[in-house]
Amino acid sequence: MNGSVQKELPSEAQSFNWGAFFLTWIWAIGNRSIDGVTAVLFVLCIVPFLGVASAITLAIYSGVTGSKRAWQKKNWTNLDHFQRVQRRWAVVGLAQFIFAVLFLMFVPFFYSK
Repeated sequence: MNGSVQKELPSEAQSFNWGAFFLTWIWAIGNRSIDGVTAVLFVLCIVPFLGVASAITLAIYSGVTGSKRAWQKKNWTNLDHFQRVQRRWAVVGLAQFIFAVLFLMFVPFFYSK
C-alpha cells in the first residue's frame, strides 16, 4: 500500500483497540503503525518523573487511535481479517496484563519471612 493513500476505517471497526491499549509499542510495531506521537510518548516513558504519566497517556492514545492507524498502515484482506487479528492482540494483551498483575501481587510473598 502506498503510504500516502488514506483508507477510511469502516464504522464496524471504529472502536477502542484493547490490544493497542495493553501492548502499546509492541502492538504498534506489529501493526506497522508507529507515528510521531507514539514515538515521543515512548521516549518520555523512560524519563524520570514523566514515565508513569507518559505510559498511561501512551496506552490511552494507542487504544483510541489504534484501530484507525492499523487499518491505514497495514494491508488487510477484509474487515473480518482485520477484526480477527485485532481481537487476538486484545486477548494476548489482556493475558499479559493479568499475568503482570498477578505476578506483582505475589512478589511480596517471595521476599517476606
